[in-house]
Amino acid sequence: MPVGIVGCNYDGTMSCAWMTPEHARRAQPEQCAAFDAKLRGLPYEELLAHGHLNAGKNDKGYATWPAWNEFFLPRTPTEEEIGAFMASEAAADAGPADVGGLELDTGQDTPADAALLHPGLMTPTKEAPGALFTYMVRPIAGFPVRGVLWYQGESDDEIAGAQVRHAEALRTIIADWREAWQRPDLPFLVVQLPGFGSWMGIGAHDYPTIRAGQQQVTDEDAHAWLCSIGDIGDEHDIHPKQKRPTSPKSARASCATCSARRASNLP
Repeated sequence: MPVGIVGCNYDGTMSCAWMTPEHARRAQPEQCAAFDAKLRGLPYEELLAHGHLNAGKNDKGYATWPAWNEFFLPRTPTEEEIGAFMASEAAADAGPADVGGLELDTGQDTPADAALLHPGLMTPTKEAPGALFTYMVRPIAGFPVRGVLWYQGESDDEIAGAQVRHAEALRTIIADWREAWQRPDLPFLVVQLPGFGSWMGIGAHDYPTIRAGQQQVTDEDAHAWLCSIGDIGDEHDIHPKQKRPTSPKSARASCATCSARRASNLP
């Protein structure tokens, strides 16, 4: 029987985005406070309504920079190679002024009143508390699924205090998704954060706390399982290029989970 995967994913996201907005402010207050500070007083509704005025972003909210994707995605470049690439782009006056897409001027058509735009409009909407749960998860809730393959956590290392809250955040995400599907036993297969040292000035400040939280949650939950990939990560790349070894590990865990549920006559 064919096996399909419904892709409901967004890279570089914090846990606060994957639960209800109300629960996010309780489970990850530091992340929510950081988002509110970026808005600089701009109402969230205004960001949703007018964020598209940043002509330097694509439809995912990122800076448009194809040359970077072509350079970086196939392999892990050294810091020296990254420095040389950045220098080359700067010399050619190519690429956005800011890699994260928070600047307006990228050589594209920019609104004439760009200087009047509220700086809060540059805030990535993916960081909003509950945003991805509201606009990506709820619309597909109820779709018949066997379980959830969950891989998130790197961005919970960005803000001090969020790491120790990851366990509670993961519990909340699982509970909110199960509520959305009306499936209190909806299986979750959690992929643990891989090994990592530093990447482009970003360091793994407290990955062990996040990993421990992932293990704690899956140990406590009879319908959640952990897939460890600590042996697969790259020391100098937060995005491990070894994708294939993760797949069979996850597949074996998923098949074992489905087999156990069938033996128990569970859906």
